[in-house]
Amino acid sequence: MFQVSYLLEPTESDGTDEYYGGSGTVFDIAYRFEAGSFSFGPQLTQASFTYKKHKTLGVETDIDFTYTHLLPMLGFWLNF
Repeated sequence: MFQVSYLLEPTESDGTDEYYGGSGTVFDIAYRFEAGSFSFGPQLTQASFTYKKHKTLGVETDIDFTYTHLLPMLGFWLNF
């Protein structure tokens, strides 16, 4: 399985800092083992988000910040 997603205006907030105003992409690749009406298997996800604005304590700043991560996981799917 292969999936590509484009995210418009992703937002990240931790309570005091907020990042927003950019875009992001997510790439997923997985292998599925069928088990009746379910599937499971290894999945690898790479996500990259670019933010254009940062706000902390009410002060907004223009930035150009990219956050990228690679996340291995075990996926479960419902087949219908």
